[in-house]
Amino acid sequence: MSELSAEQSARWREGAPIAFKGEMNDLALTTGVRTLVAAEVNQDTAREIRELLPIFLKGLFRRLVLPGFVLDLIPTKGNRGFTTSAKRLRLVIGEAISTYRADATDQGDVLSILIRVRDDETGTSYTDSEIVDELIALLLAGAEITGNMLTFAFQNLAHHPDAESRLRAELDEVLDGRPRTAEDIPRLVFLQRVVDATLRVHAPWMLTRRAAREAVLGGARIPMKAFMIYSPRLVCHDERWYPNRTAGTPTAGHRSAWRRASARGCPSAAGRTSAPATCSPGWR
Repeated sequence: MSELSAEQSARWREGAPIAFKGEMNDLALTTGVRTLVAAEVNQDTAREIRELLPIFLKGLFRRLVLPGFVLDLIPTKGNRGFTTSAKRLRLVIGEAISTYRADATDQGDVLSILIRVRDDETGTSYTDSEIVDELIALLLAGAEITGNMLTFAFQNLAHHPDAESRLRAELDEVLDGRPRTAEDIPRLVFLQRVVDATLRVHAPWMLTRRAAREAVLGGARIPMKAFMIYSPRLVCHDERWYPNRTAGTPTAGHRSAWRRASARGCPSAAGRTSAPATCSPGWR
């Protein structure tokens, strides 16, 4: 992660405009793919996954609002692209799994871990189909969501020089010019607050879920398998928890307020697992 962020920022030139959202999405995607499938071993596989995933994501997000069967009835270019990319993505990952099983060498990536993991009680392992599902889920969580979070975080910092200066001072004090490690994360307190504030203010407008069982929520009965739409942004902008609900930079009260609100549906990306992606002290 540190290596990729350093490579990316080294290509930027002072005064030269860049498409920052594209840069952040590309960084998040490349980091995710390299973590899951060792690029040194599977360069072609890693490259094709990076090419397929943006097309797949675009179609998937449409299906977060409308059920997939509705969109599949409309043979648009986007819908055809989603179907083709989904099939090809599973095929490419499946071929990588077959290669790993035949080689039996630990490549030090997530795919190697998933192939070797065994259930403590039964001794069974993941099937190829289950591994494909796990890898796609991890890619979805680590690509577009992380790239958007980084984009909004830097945008907020650009509009609040005092917060940016405080963050730079914390990075200088904790890291002292060296690459960050996982052990540094708990000490980067203000950085975590920046991430928390970004996730809250820019929470998604709409997400969908299907009820796994019958439940009662707010006095309303929800049948099993019911298709539901809800808004994390409305929860995360609730004045009961955040009087200054549109503030994009952290305050002293944000941390405790975030803990109170997180149990009420704020973004699942919250928490210390989000912080490492933003820890490059060279980004200005």
